Amino acid sequence: MKQRATAIILALFFCLQAIPAQQNELTSISFTVYGLRPGNYSNIYFQGASDKPTALTFHRKRRSGTYTAQVPVEALTLKFLQKGSHREEHEEGVLVELGSVPLPPDADKILFVFVPQTDSGAKNPFKILSIEDGGSSGQSGTVRIINLTALPLIGMAEGEKFELQSLSCSQPFELSRNSQTDLSILAKGSSRHHLVYRNSFRIDPESRAILFLTPPYRKASLKLGGHMLYEEL
Repeated sequence: MKQRATAIILALFFCLQAIPAQQNELTSISFTVYGLRPGNYSNIYFQGASDKPTALTFHRKRRSGTYTAQVPVEALTLKFLQKGSHREEHEEGVLVELGSVPLPPDADKILFVFVPQTDSGAKNPFKILSIEDGGSSGQSGTVRIINLTALPLIGMAEGEKFELQSLSCSQPFELSRNSQTDLSILAKGSSRHHLVYRNSFRIDPESRAILFLTPPYRKASLKLGGHMLYEEL
C-alpha cells in the first residue's frame, strides 16, 4: 500500500514539474506584413516571447520580406508596437502596443494585414488581421478574397458560390485556363440581395493575388471598394 501511495505521489510530482516546462515552450513562426493605404507605417515593430522589439519595413505595393519570431505554444499570439505620437496621451518616441494578434492554428506561414482605422476615437490606429499564407494559399494562378467590411458577404467566382464573413479570408480560387475570372459580391438587404462589387480580372500563371474588399468610399453608396495585391512567384 505504501509503495502504491509513493508511486502516485511521485507521478503527481513529475506532472507538476512538467507544467512550467510546457508553459514556457516556444515555437517559431515565419510571417510577412502588408499595410493598406493611406496609413502611417513608420516605426512599427514586432516582439516575440523572448525577443527585443524588431522594426518592420512596409512597402507601398508589395508585402514585406519574411520575418521570424518565437511565440509561446500555449498562447499563439504576436505583439506589435509603434513608436510615435499616434495618441495624444503617449509621449513621442515611446513604444506603444498596437495589440497582440492571435495566430491561425497550425499555420507554417502567416500574412499580417494592417488596416487603418477610420474612427478617430479608435484605441489603436490599425486593425491587424492574421491570414494563413502557406500550403495551397500560396499557389500560383490563384486569388484569395479578404472581406474588410463589417458585413457578411456572398460571392460567386469560377462557378463557385461562397460566403465571406466580416474580416475573414476566402479559400484560394484557382483560375481557369485563360487565367481570368469574373467575380460578383452580394450583401443581404432587408428584402433582397444587393450587388455591391463586380469585377473581371486576370492572373498570370506565375503569379497570385489577394483582393481586399473595402467599405464604400462614400457614406450613401452600396458599392464596395476593391484593392488588388499582385505577386509574382
